[in-house]
Amino acid sequence: MNNSDHGKIDEILENMPPTIFEEMLDKISGISPDERKEKNRINSASKQYLHLPVEMWPDFEIKWDLSAENYIFVFDGMKRNNFRENYPEGFSLGWVDFQELESKLARFSQRSIAETWDIGVSEKVARAILYWVEGNEMTPPLIIPVGKEVNIAAGHHRVAVCRGKKIQTMPVLTKRTDRDLLEQNLQTLKWANDT
Repeated sequence: MNNSDHGKIDEILENMPPTIFEEMLDKISGISPDERKEKNRINSASKQYLHLPVEMWPDFEIKWDLSAENYIFVFDGMKRNNFRENYPEGFSLGWVDFQELESKLARFSQRSIAETWDIGVSEKVARAILYWVEGNEMTPPLIIPVGKEVNIAAGHHRVAVCRGKKIQTMPVLTKRTDRDLLEQNLQTLKWANDT
């Protein structure tokens, strides 16, 4: 493909109505019209929470989906075959004191309550709030050891909401090969019975 072809494609995409462009992306991604409709509903409904100060959040309960078959949802949009290929042993599930986890976070994963809306994608924080407000369960975050610290590999926005809600304990996922190092880094970490 030459530069002229790229220019033509760019022109077509620029002049394409947004709904047609979304339909094309949905077909490529394998998203059904019903799934697109639900995504649009969530995006619209979550806007009411966007940049809302923590003290003004509605009352809701943090609920966790602890089922191993849903651990894939720790990642945004990963396909099941890719998950099985990249994580053939699956993950281990554990519980940790939230304050200890916060105290051991590597610099990249550190946030304050004041930074809830400033770091990352604020729309994802708003969608997480909506998800829990609607009574849904979410997959726990994925953590990995980094020397004597811990990094959040997936789930920063879920952790941001938990920080705002000042939860006491949190479930976490990790690769089975990281368990020993995490046990050394997190004294309160207790593994679930099924791992």
